Amino acid sequence: MAEVEHSKPDRTLEKSILKTWKGKSTKILNQCSNKLDMYTFPAEKISVSHYQKVTKENLKNIIMMGETGSGKSTLINAFINYAAGIEMEDPLRFKLVNHENESLTREISGYLIEDTFLEYPIMIWDTPEFGDGDEKIKQQIDDLFNIDEFHAICFVINPSVDRLTDTQKIIIDSIQQLFKRKAEMNTYVLARFGDEDCPKDISQSMKSKFPFDENCFFAFNNADLFKSKSERSSAAKQYWDITINSIIRFHNTLAHQLPFRITTETRKAIVKLFRITPDRNIIEKPKRTIFDEFVNKSTKIVKECIRGLDIYAFPAKKTSISEYKQSSSKNLRKIIIMGETGTGKSTLLNAFVNYAAGVEMDDPLRFKLVIDEVDSAGDQSISQTTDISGYLIEDTLLGYDIQIWDTPGFGNTQGIERDEMIKEQINELLKIEDECHAVCFVVKDNVNRLTDIQKYIIDRVLLFFGKEAKENIYLLATFGDGNRPEMLSALEKSNFPFDENRWFAFNNKDLFKNPSQRTECTKMYWEYTIDSIGKFFRDVDHQHAFSLTTTKAVIGDREKLKMNINAITSELDEALEIKKNSKENLMKLKAVKSKVENMEQFKKKVTAHTKVPVPTKNITTFCRKCTHTCHENCSIPNNSDKAGCWAMTDGYCRICPKGCKWDWHSNEPIIYKDEIVESEEFVKDDDKQLFDDATKELSICDKERVELERETAKAQENINKLLRQIKDQIQSLKNTAIQNYSLDMYKYFTTISEAEAKRGNQQKAIQYEKIAKQEQIQLQSESLTAESMMELAPSKIL
Repeated sequence: MAEVEHSKPDRTLEKSILKTWKGKSTKILNQCSNKLDMYTFPAEKISVSHYQKVTKENLKNIIMMGETGSGKSTLINAFINYAAGIEMEDPLRFKLVNHENESLTREISGYLIEDTFLEYPIMIWDTPEFGDGDEKIKQQIDDLFNIDEFHAICFVINPSVDRLTDTQKIIIDSIQQLFKRKAEMNTYVLARFGDEDCPKDISQSMKSKFPFDENCFFAFNNADLFKSKSERSSAAKQYWDITINSIIRFHNTLAHQLPFRITTETRKAIVKLFRITPDRNIIEKPKRTIFDEFVNKSTKIVKECIRGLDIYAFPAKKTSISEYKQSSSKNLRKIIIMGETGTGKSTLLNAFVNYAAGVEMDDPLRFKLVIDEVDSAGDQSISQTTDISGYLIEDTLLGYDIQIWDTPGFGNTQGIERDEMIKEQINELLKIEDECHAVCFVVKDNVNRLTDIQKYIIDRVLLFFGKEAKENIYLLATFGDGNRPEMLSALEKSNFPFDENRWFAFNNKDLFKNPSQRTECTKMYWEYTIDSIGKFFRDVDHQHAFSLTTTKAVIGDREKLKMNINAITSELDEALEIKKNSKENLMKLKAVKSKVENMEQFKKKVTAHTKVPVPTKNITTFCRKCTHTCHENCSIPNNSDKAGCWAMTDGYCRICPKGCKWDWHSNEPIIYKDEIVESEEFVKDDDKQLFDDATKELSICDKERVELERETAKAQENINKLLRQIKDQIQSLKNTAIQNYSLDMYKYFTTISEAEAKRGNQQKAIQYEKIAKQEQIQLQSESLTAESMMELAPSKIL
């Protein structure tokens, strides 16, 4: 951002403008002195809620922000006095912001300032101090950022020459992040110094503290702005010149500044500053006092000591999930550490406690929070942390207590059973905790692309949390080299919701190295890591904790979803078994039918006489015993009189084949006539028996077919019912969970299933295949139906 050359208007013009503004202004009687009058500057004051776009040509929109006590209001007043043409020796001053106490800015106010010698009108937006996070202020901030365009975001800070406060460090870190977002063209740092704080060479002093382009940095000293000549310090002229020159430089740059719109990312970074809690008024112990206290209450780990470096067990209160009790500390930050096996999680935690205890590089000792209980012979694929452990760390240099939860690494050589156990432990942890300040995901810095297992681990970790955790996810990169971690580019292409404000890189390579083996890079790595740890803990300090209520609900919903997924896979297994049985039944049915049809060739044609009933209206005499019509046109209708029928002699029938007694006969409305019928019969009795058996088997198979069709319909109904529940649960999780299932998890389990199968580990292959099937069901739940699932071959479903 090159500074534009611009000369200051002549004094004649200044006096003309000053006279005009004095005539429009009102004297503030209670703030006047014998030799210096105070006037209210007649700017139009506008609230955010009543703001309408001001159609002034070449208008510059400026946002002024700062922490409590930064001198923001006084600096705005200095800008106004410059715009009105005030010189140091003039007997009056203007006030735009009239606060006796500069921390009284409780709402966002806009001031339209025009007709000054700046040659352009300006709209100054004066905001509340950082840390004023009530709901009214948050709404005003949102309304403010809906304004179309801004020309300058100004951060007012009041730095001390000796040291920066924690809040100032946070502000500087955030401004640097804005620069990374390419907002640097419109972002300015305005540093207001006190009487004794202003160094002779401001630019040189600031370079070591504020790593910004000098064209974005402006220094001011307004100590004598509202003092009469008799009250001014001996350096008043120097301070006045410093301030006026900075104001001139600022406005010269602003005159040619192009407007910009505040992006969502920039908005988040700025809003976060308003949530910063002001620096706590605590009594700080000297760093070496805290260091000595930790040494005195620690125990030396003799077996881990090396020449020139003693190792001590850091005296944290260690706990397990089952034994955990909420701390009574009112100043506690809760941190969860997760990551892949081999990323250096445990070493990073050890670096954290050494920082917190005030250990310096040349000290002859180090602390260890995480102590290797099992010798893994240096195998990085085996996690040194076997169960989740909690560490309560108190009374350190941090100025607040921390509860760190160290979780075992995902993806080690112990397989999916181990990952499932870790998942269940994390679920239990999130159920017993009520809130969390930071969810930290540890990765290796020197990885430029994600492997299948890393994608799986990212998805696995994110599945735990509700959406409210998104703003509290941190990326901690180990093995850093000072540059932007290569892993960030890979994560940008994944579903990992990290924020540019919340990644920190470290290099703990020489943390526990023998002093005699240190290299010239040791100091560089040490300072690099200490700086990153400091930034991380300052950010966590000012981070708002997120409630785990939604996360608990997400865990509960996932458990229900898992039950339904297990149920549907069981139902699907049964349905596929039914489908298999149906296929077998169909093949058997065809075979039996073929067998029956083939046996027809062993039959021969035969003729036989048979009686065929023919209806009649005549009176007949019919023998029920012989099934024979003995008299077709009988004249005796009553059965009790049939002894007198023409066909009877001495009480017996002479016509029927068996000569039956007369009372076996009756009158029936049918006549049985003899006919010759052709049929087929087996030549051999054995063939007939085989045919009868086959026919019976065919009947059984057909009954099985009907039953299998009924079972198939029932299985499909059950699967469709479960699918509807799964779809509803997944939709619910989309609304509450930070992450849903992805194709990466399905690919991961499919790949390792195939790999295990090639190695001959069929049992493991089937296990991973089953998990892959469950992942696929969740991925494709919207399009799957029971019918479509059963139509696929088992291998395709898996």
